[in-house]
Amino acid sequence: MELRNLLIGDKIQSNMGKESRVGIIGTGFIARGLSYSLQSDESLGVSRILTRRNYEEVRDMAVEKRQITNSIQELVDTSDIVVECSGDPIHATDALIKVLEAGIPVVTMDSELQVTTGSWLQKRGLFTEAEGDQPGSLAALQKDVLGMGFEPIVYGNIKGFLNHTPTVDEMRYWGNRSGISLDQVTSFTDGTKIQIEQTLVANGLGVNAAKHDREQSPFLRYYKLGDGPYYVLTRPFHLCHLEITKTIRQVLQGEGVLLNNGDNPQVSVATIAKRRLVPGELLKRGVGGFSVRGEAINISGNETHVPIGLVFDVVMKRYVEPGQIITFDDIEIPESKALVAWQETIRQR
Repeated sequence: MELRNLLIGDKIQSNMGKESRVGIIGTGFIARGLSYSLQSDESLGVSRILTRRNYEEVRDMAVEKRQITNSIQELVDTSDIVVECSGDPIHATDALIKVLEAGIPVVTMDSELQVTTGSWLQKRGLFTEAEGDQPGSLAALQKDVLGMGFEPIVYGNIKGFLNHTPTVDEMRYWGNRSGISLDQVTSFTDGTKIQIEQTLVANGLGVNAAKHDREQSPFLRYYKLGDGPYYVLTRPFHLCHLEITKTIRQVLQGEGVLLNNGDNPQVSVATIAKRRLVPGELLKRGVGGFSVRGEAINISGNETHVPIGLVFDVVMKRYVEPGQIITFDDIEIPESKALVAWQETIRQR
């Protein structure tokens, strides 16, 4: 893997000085914002945007219609680097296998993908989370605090609202008000998103406020950080698509991975029933749905849990009560490369 990454770095370096071609997977909120950011960038430009929709139906992207494609091969053939931000681990895994096999580095704004198949994908090429997503912002903050001699102990998240069982009407209101999709606003509200993000942080950065040497306490007191020995260092924003380009440039400059899910993940995000589920019931989507939510768990002792990132078109085989973890014995799940990737990750632990 290290040799392959060096070869990728050599290929990237040979293209420096030219406009680097950025492929995008996804056409949602983040992808739209990124397309506008790249429109005004002199060193980076959009090559192709991959979508499963009819490209004539895609709106509000800062590209020409010919740059929107349904062909993963076209994306691969025209891109120097790919940004994945579809929010669909099943689709993204299929696409990124081809991207990574072609030796193209991948930046994601997709912690759902990272905690579902990221540990499997990162063994196939250069694969990193972006700064701007909250886990990526914490990884960047970690680099800063380590550089100043602090020892990180707790990695916090700035989300501040929780309702495990929001109603559809409530979520439609807030989705329309915020300009984001129904499933996105629901996953933020019911706690699934923070559980996913902190799982990625736990696996990628370790779970061990920042602490500093006692000798520094008078200086840190003067710097308004308090008496110690524990200090809270904050980065009170993460600007999502506006910060992706920082990670794109770092990868293109050969700086490697900012954050990934680790070779041997210890934490996953289980699927928890929000209400009573019955045999024959279809769970169309897990993340952002109204039947289940995600909760971080230790994999050890819970090897049969269903990661919420795999819950697409899943059919219940058994009754499951509210608050119960759904296992693979409880469901019928479609075959997919993402499912194979998860199974291999579990077997290799």
